[in-house]
Amino acid sequence: MTQVFNTYFKRFEVRNQMIAHEPHPSVNIIVTIPCFNEPNLNETLLSLANTKAHTGKAEVIVLINNAQDAEKHLVEQNLKTYSESIEFCKRATVEHLRFQIIYVSDFPQKHAGVGLARKTAMDEAVRRFAQIRNPHGIITGLDADCTVSDNYFLEIEKHFTEHPQSNCCSIHFEHPLVGDIFHSTQYQAITNYELHLRYFKHALAYTDFPYGYYTVGSSFAVRAETYAEQGGMNKKKAGEDFYFLQKIIALGKFSELKSATVYPSPRESDRVPFGTGAAIKKILTSDKTDYYTYNFAAFELLKDFYTKIPNLYYSPQSVKIHEILDRYLHKTDFYENLEKIRNNSTDIEIFTKHFVRIFNAFSIIRFLNDTRSDSTFPEVEITEATRILLSKLNHTYNTPTDFSSILKYFRKIDTST
Repeated sequence: MTQVFNTYFKRFEVRNQMIAHEPHPSVNIIVTIPCFNEPNLNETLLSLANTKAHTGKAEVIVLINNAQDAEKHLVEQNLKTYSESIEFCKRATVEHLRFQIIYVSDFPQKHAGVGLARKTAMDEAVRRFAQIRNPHGIITGLDADCTVSDNYFLEIEKHFTEHPQSNCCSIHFEHPLVGDIFHSTQYQAITNYELHLRYFKHALAYTDFPYGYYTVGSSFAVRAETYAEQGGMNKKKAGEDFYFLQKIIALGKFSELKSATVYPSPRESDRVPFGTGAAIKKILTSDKTDYYTYNFAAFELLKDFYTKIPNLYYSPQSVKIHEILDRYLHKTDFYENLEKIRNNSTDIEIFTKHFVRIFNAFSIIRFLNDTRSDSTFPEVEITEATRILLSKLNHTYNTPTDFSSILKYFRKIDTST
């Protein structure tokens, strides 16, 4: 076991080894899936079983879980899911893939949730790679209501082979926009929400913020060594993926995998206060017929701010910050932190790296929400916001009022090389 793995387990381990047998020495990808109250897990497993073989081997660790005092019906569903998935695995004979189904029924109520479940599964994946001395092994995050394209393993392996310096990547995702599983209003809701996610990501890139990436828990892959070095997944009950990936992104070796696709479910959920499921529920229960997102004017202000980074290093007294942003920066102690990083930066390159860490994605979202809530930059209907953004990005696409067409255009942008 490498030293980084030894150190990780001494400091951050939350549970002892759960899988008794060692992995095949050729395992180079391990998929981790937290699973709670999921009746259709086998659809996800079948999708993975139908993938094409890559040159190595893969494992799938499913962590079915609940709190030690969980309600009876949740425990019953988890037991049913566990039994069904075990039976599926007996029938699924896939040469390049092995399933590991684990059921943990004693999470403490204080910490029980998706963060702890994802961390426990990913920790076990690290332990598996440690056993075969493979610090460069790849751990992917997936959810129990997703399916994947059949080239999922092929393209993940290829991506990290072709990008050896990359320590983590986002994987392209697409929610289903039509179908007969959900009501049409639900497909419309997920179309709106995914369009918002893509608008936000591209608007963030427009500001010249260097770390504008998708941070979706079901659509990322990270090297085991990097996971351990950064202290692993957190135990947050919501937003664990965002917090974890922002920490990795700040290292500066993040990449985007555009040639494989994850298909998350468009279902609603009340399990966590924010995220896709919560957003869909909010849309479905809203009396608004339109969907609103961040005002593009706020991103224009942020773009102007990022152009001032050199001047904030060389002559901060001469820099004029827009009064709206200036008010926010004072409220969040930004200027005190700015002075500290100026004193600890020997050149503009180091200063810039520190700068985007103190005014990071968290700060941007807080600023956007702050100005939205006090009506400084009131929300804008999503088709109007995307029309402005596409124009600023010099795309000649004539934005229609068809949300689906706009979203598909953004998807096309995201998968282009």
